[in-house]
Amino acid sequence: MVHGFLLSNEQAGHLLEGEYNPRCIPPWDLSDPKDRKDFVRKIAEARKLTPLNPLGWLLNDDDYAPIQNLVSGKDVMKLVENSEKKAWQESQKLQAEAMAKWGTND
Repeated sequence: MVHGFLLSNEQAGHLLEGEYNPRCIPPWDLSDPKDRKDFVRKIAEARKLTPLNPLGWLLNDDDYAPIQNLVSGKDVMKLVENSEKKAWQESQKLQAEAMAKWGTND
């Protein structure tokens, strides 16, 4: 990623954290400072490797279409709204379950 797409360590880290890590089994626990340090180290180590292809070779590869053209801002806002609504509904459900189990603190 850092060589093929000419990404900074920060950009690569952001993509790996958001797209790759959730699919790892088990995912890295990036709230753990030790795991985060190792995660960042792996990106830095990748940068030290000598690429087999010229720098930026994936930038014009047809298999990697720019995603900004695939999703509109309106679609993103819908996703955010739905996510927030789902989180609120889940919190209400958990609150109701807690009330049923333990009652109130009044």
